[in-house]
Amino acid sequence: MNRYTTAALILLSGLLAGRVPAQPDINQQAQNTYERAMKVYAVDAQASVDLLKQAAKKGHVEAMVRLGYIFQTGPNAKPKEALSWYKKAAEAGHTAAIFEIGSIHEQGSKRMQPDRAEAITWYQKGVSNNSVKCAEALAGIYASCDDPAFHDGETALYLATALCRKNPEDPACLDLLAAACARNLDFPGALRAASQAVALSNLEEAPRRRALREQYEQGIPHPPVASDAWLLEAAERENTWAVLQLADRYSDELSEQFDPVTARHWYEVAAQNGNPDALLQLGFMAFYGEGGTLDMGKACWCFSRAAEAGNAEAFAPLARMYLGGKGTRQDLEKALEWYQRAADETDRSYNTQVQAVKKLLRNPDTPEHLYQQALREIADDAPTRSGKPKTYAMKTFEVASLFWLAAEQDHPQAMKEIADMYFYGKRYFVREAETDHTTGGLNSNYTKAWGYYRQLAGHGITAPEMETCRELYLTALENRRKRASK
Repeated sequence: MNRYTTAALILLSGLLAGRVPAQPDINQQAQNTYERAMKVYAVDAQASVDLLKQAAKKGHVEAMVRLGYIFQTGPNAKPKEALSWYKKAAEAGHTAAIFEIGSIHEQGSKRMQPDRAEAITWYQKGVSNNSVKCAEALAGIYASCDDPAFHDGETALYLATALCRKNPEDPACLDLLAAACARNLDFPGALRAASQAVALSNLEEAPRRRALREQYEQGIPHPPVASDAWLLEAAERENTWAVLQLADRYSDELSEQFDPVTARHWYEVAAQNGNPDALLQLGFMAFYGEGGTLDMGKACWCFSRAAEAGNAEAFAPLARMYLGGKGTRQDLEKALEWYQRAADETDRSYNTQVQAVKKLLRNPDTPEHLYQQALREIADDAPTRSGKPKTYAMKTFEVASLFWLAAEQDHPQAMKEIADMYFYGKRYFVREAETDHTTGGLNSNYTKAWGYYRQLAGHGITAPEMETCRELYLTALENRRKRASK
């Protein structure tokens, strides 16, 4: 049992007994000064502050607290001065001052950084003095702060239990109990507490608490952050959310924890339970041979199961499998069907893919012939109706479409060309020139280029652009993440 739990047990007995800390004797002269200060505050704030300081210097604790409040909340807040006065009151045993000190450290301000460790220290002092507000704040940090380093489910549970015994029909206390149970991996207990909180809520608060209850039903703590140790223990208990968190954490290419083998293991675990997100990610790992063997049969199976489960992000990958006959028999009709569904049910455009597959259905052709057609289109200098030859910009769509169709059917040279088109972007047609001149071509897309270079690597072909492309891909990934976080 740690020292925080011991403190919680002290609180448990103190709160249930209803003990209130003894208040110090008040000097009558100081009291008179304090009362004058309170009367003049509305008309002369500075005079009131001066009087409060006189009373505080004579040992008037409420004057110290009032000064702390003024410097904490006024238009010209001075958190350090507020802390100074609150600490004087705390030394005299004033529990409200102790709570305010903890709150200032927890919340921080424009002039002071938050410091949860210091906040905890002060809340613990309040707990030892049977402060209900300190107990609530301490339980909140241990059960549901956004930094897993401060989570302590055991102590949070002791504190929340004490608070609920004292106030069994207070939904806020039940919120704490539900969060503490979840942090202890007791989700049935979290559901019971959350359900009671919903039943006791007013109309304004009920929707928020119902959403929390649904979150606990899915085995997700509040807030949805947790330490590695918590996630591992939860995953071993087959908590799907924790399994996916671990898998995502180890699959993050920008993280120091990046470990595709471990990521694939956890996606396997979640996929076995039919999780659509895990099936999708496991499909990609099997498709590229990441974290294990390259297995097109498994990739196709995963994409198919994810799509059947309603994961729209699996529609386009499944269409690719049917288009290229990867892990399944080639079926252009099904490829078209899944691309059309992807276009209809996701926020990305698949019009180019839909039109290309329709063209292939009308005019069936081999990957080699498609590849040769693309090369002829690049070299074609025949004049157009205007009498001028086609520009590279005019050729871009047709060339990219032909290379793409051949590449999706595992034509390695075409795969290299479509990768290069995404890698070099507007310089593709003049990439061997010594100048930075640009012309027609696709917009650079290092994510797509990296995908095709990885496929080439699966065929045993290492493109010279691959290393640079990976660096640019990771940079683009980092930039997208920064934009999304703003």
